Amino acid sequence: MCTIQTYKMNTKKTSNLIFFGTSNFSAEILEFLFESFNISLVVSNKDKPVGRKKLILPTPVKKKAIELGLEVFQPGKLSDPTVENLLTSKNPEIGFIVSYGEIVPKKLIDIFPKGIVNLHFSILPKYRGATPVQFAILNGEKVSGATLFLIDDGMDTGKVLSFFEEEILLKDTAESFILRLVSKIKPWIKETLKNYILGKISPKDQAGAPSFCNFDNSPQKTTLLKKEDGRIDWSKTSFFIEAMTRAFFPFPGAFTFLSGKRFQLINCDLLEKDNFNQEETFEIDFKENIIKPKEKFSKVLNELLAGHLKILPSVMTSDGRVLVFRRFRLEGKREFVL
Repeated sequence: MCTIQTYKMNTKKTSNLIFFGTSNFSAEILEFLFESFNISLVVSNKDKPVGRKKLILPTPVKKKAIELGLEVFQPGKLSDPTVENLLTSKNPEIGFIVSYGEIVPKKLIDIFPKGIVNLHFSILPKYRGATPVQFAILNGEKVSGATLFLIDDGMDTGKVLSFFEEEILLKDTAESFILRLVSKIKPWIKETLKNYILGKISPKDQAGAPSFCNFDNSPQKTTLLKKEDGRIDWSKTSFFIEAMTRAFFPFPGAFTFLSGKRFQLINCDLLEKDNFNQEETFEIDFKENIIKPKEKFSKVLNELLAGHLKILPSVMTSDGRVLVFRRFRLEGKREFVL
């Protein structure tokens, strides 16, 4: 009730803005923009089944919009004619989109005199596509960040308003990097939007060679991550596997199989063999692409699950380095942190 009242009484808000978003961090950005802009409509994806029980829950953005007393619209597809009619009726000046999950048709972009500004989590033109943070970490990038740009009918090809750079820390997961970045960029978003609306920023073409979110560095191709993409290929380098555990947390999760069960690796230490003063407890079966306890550690799994293991669970990789398991979960068991 208080949030709705605040919304009605705030006379300092400027610019009629329509917000597009779905995810948790999109909801956080929505709440922040609500403080400074007149948000006439929030567009979010349809509610979907969540969790093992498949309960139909509102998207995080829908939930936040309702808390703020904002009108929410959830079209099946943005190409539906009802979407164009509703957006036009709001007479918006500018749109803002972050993690919506669908490409916006050009006929909708043309409704907005100032265009639609997209918040993208990379320094464009690097890592065009839906999973830029995951692939930046997977590829060992030291710096990434965010770009505010005007969407067009291409895949993240529009003109740039501003960049925000952020270091990728040694133990960053995709989740921790995004959470830290979102916590830092809010003033930058507000300042950039206001200066653009006031005509103080001239959009500029993207500069440099583009790269894309995919596994084989193919041009003009992006990958939507699926659960099976998280399976570890033990023939890969130790650096790639360690990066994969961080890049793919929380989704799709890096995993292998151990004793016939799915074994998710969430956090590992990567060590040179000479710096590891114990024998590895697991070994790789390259033919089956799984790990298994070494013969002398045949009871290691039971000891590990019982909390009685006195040595660190570990495996030697194909390039002779050692991965030490620090955070992991075996299918049907609780998560372990060592």
